[in-house]
Amino acid sequence: DIKIGMTGAMSGPSKELGLQMKLGLETCFDAINSQGGIGDRKIKLVALDDGYESEEAEKHVRKLIDEEKVIALVGCVGTPTAMETVPIAIEKKTLFFGGFTGAKSLLRDPPDRYVINFRASYAQETEKMIAGLLEIGIRPFEIAFFTQEGPFGKAGYTGATDALKKRGYKTEKLVRCSYTRNTVDVDQAVLEIVHSKIPPR
Repeated sequence: DIKIGMTGAMSGPSKELGLQMKLGLETCFDAINSQGGIGDRKIKLVALDDGYESEEAEKHVRKLIDEEKVIALVGCVGTPTAMETVPIAIEKKTLFFGGFTGAKSLLRDPPDRYVINFRASYAQETEKMIAGLLEIGIRPFEIAFFTQEGPFGKAGYTGATDALKKRGYKTEKLVRCSYTRNTVDVDQAVLEIVHSKIPPR
């Protein structure tokens, strides 16, 4: 078999991200295998559940490379997990292909030799969001930020505020509320937004 590795959340609040990525990869590989595979070899996906936890993702990537002997890591899910796993893939000279994150760690210039990225960066995504909000008449002070704590939330927030600053707006007083990563307990953050001095649109 040609072994391909993946680590992602397949349990916990973010499980649908990992489960759907796994399903997509399996569907693709099944189609290729049904036509004889690649050079008469079948592609086998070895997918491990990290629960969207960085420590687990790091362990899994080491296991996939060192024990399972995968030739590539494909479709790994998450920004905090990528921050830990991309350096391992580079160190071990293993392809990290199509990670499901817009983190800067996948978008270096010049690019890392073992990282092939398809997704837009969070900066690019939030730039488009801000442009769209302003175009339909929403003013910057009517925008609030509801972000996950950690590198994912920070990347989105920084991208959006950079887009506003580029257009000449001040961002220091904009409402930003955060919630703990990997939880559904977001009530406090929602209440902070709802009770802010200027209700966001």
